[in-house]
Amino acid sequence: MGPYQVDTGHRSFVRAENAGRRKFRQGQTPSAELAAVVANDQDVVTFERVLGGLVRHARLDRGAPAQALKPVMRRQPRSDMDCTQSDVYDVTAALRGDEPRELHFTVRLKYRSVSPAGETLKARLAEAIDINETHAQPFLLAVPTDSTGALDAAVLVQRISVLDGHGVTPAPVDLAQALLPVSPTADEKVLGAAGRLGSDAGQRVARWLREGGLPHWDCGPPDWSDAHSHRRPTEWLSHVRPEPAPGPLLLPAAATRIAPRQDHGLSDPMVPFWLAQLPHHRDVVLARD
Repeated sequence: MGPYQVDTGHRSFVRAENAGRRKFRQGQTPSAELAAVVANDQDVVTFERVLGGLVRHARLDRGAPAQALKPVMRRQPRSDMDCTQSDVYDVTAALRGDEPRELHFTVRLKYRSVSPAGETLKARLAEAIDINETHAQPFLLAVPTDSTGALDAAVLVQRISVLDGHGVTPAPVDLAQALLPVSPTADEKVLGAAGRLGSDAGQRVARWLREGGLPHWDCGPPDWSDAHSHRRPTEWLSHVRPEPAPGPLLLPAAATRIAPRQDHGLSDPMVPFWLAQLPHHRDVVLARD
């Protein structure tokens, strides 16, 4: 199943909650992983575990994680021109009830041009803060099941089923991010289970899986063989045709991630979470970012 802890049904979800309570009471907290993300924002696996864990624990005893994470909050992440995984620090601060730092990602990036991947990450972090404040959702759908950032289709269907059972409507950015990296499947059991989901979100997932998800399309210039002649690499590698992405209708948060844009190219350093957002379409990431 990969390096992620996955909640696949109601019973396992309850067990995970109880385990979370025990961990905080025993002092075994995710503080080390949070510290690792703040210090090094390149580790996608650790970031996803931290973000998913913060949402799960927000509906438990908030006082326990707030106290356990206090030592980590002494070191703020470095400032960056883009949104980075280390900005999960601000989600933690909100969970603890701390005053927002001066370089909170929503303030720091308010008037900056952020990379497409950074825009998606910014939306995910802001939504996680809102979920934690409102207790609207017990866990995140989009936490991957593979270190590449991919999400197993069967796991996504099971997660939606759990939310349906609790009468919970998934947060829109979380649902959008869950759809983009989901692995295509031809497994009739998975497709059948998706088709039986009764919620709007469940039916969207079912259609997405049935239609094959986000299809591949040509990201290269028409004159690719001569495109790099006397041109900077940024110009010929940062190219996406302006047509809409083919395939199933995208949620707004996902459409933003795919839409053509050429003002951010390879002049920006590629970071792992860019690829993890679209693990099955890395060519699009290269052309898009």
